[in-house]
Amino acid sequence: MNRWLLACVLLCGFAGSAVAADMGVLGPYQPPPIAPLYSWTGCYIGVNMGGGASPISNVDTLGTFAPSPGSMGDLTARGVLGGGQLGCDYQAGSFVFGLQGLVDLSGMKGSDVLPTTILVNNSYVQTVATFTGRVGYTVLPTLLLYGKFGGAFVHDIYHISVPDGEDVPIFPGTMRVAPATAISSTAGTASLVEAGAIVAQGASSTTGWTAGFGGEWAFAHAPVSLSLEYDYLGFRSVQVPFTSAIVLGQIFPINISQKIHMVLFGVNLRFGGGSGF
Repeated sequence: MNRWLLACVLLCGFAGSAVAADMGVLGPYQPPPIAPLYSWTGCYIGVNMGGGASPISNVDTLGTFAPSPGSMGDLTARGVLGGGQLGCDYQAGSFVFGLQGLVDLSGMKGSDVLPTTILVNNSYVQTVATFTGRVGYTVLPTLLLYGKFGGAFVHDIYHISVPDGEDVPIFPGTMRVAPATAISSTAGTASLVEAGAIVAQGASSTTGWTAGFGGEWAFAHAPVSLSLEYDYLGFRSVQVPFTSAIVLGQIFPINISQKIHMVLFGVNLRFGGGSGF
């Protein structure tokens, strides 16, 4: 009996040793690598497109186009904008600080009829530019909500024209429309101006300030981001000399004040930062 028990112990020990010899030795535990968080630190260049509205007020200082001088009426120029932007960002924790420059060409335009005549006042916003600082907060690693503030620039051209439809007699010195039956009167001799013709024109380049807010979403594994923002631009009142197209050298000073509201969608190519792409 003891001999059988001893043989069994020896056989079981031999089998256990053989199994242990066949098993691989486990190494130390290696946790999986942690994916790096997205970083907004870096620079970018991009394009944008959107729409805008620009309320414009015109005050006639001499009373040529408005009674004893006064308002020539208010108008709002509306249209599309498009252009480009470039900037740089620096991320500190969940906050992002940056600088940006933006230049857009504008198709905003508007018109109204002058209060004392049938002449039409036209405004065309040509170019809009801003240089801003912005501060943002990352609600998600790749989603940035931000506000921006800085300086603004706008270039406009202005026309006062005869409406389409028929020729109109105008007294050049006052720009008032003469009665159709009286080409000559005590006000002088009227000139017959063809329909749609410009009778006075001006242009201005004005500086101001801007403030806005928006959001930017970045692709985690591609150097591209998308943005959507609203911007308000305010400009100081400026006196614009309107030059007569009827009498050489005749000037009509008009005080113009302007604001711009615009919404822009942007696509940026980013350099640096990201998730190690």
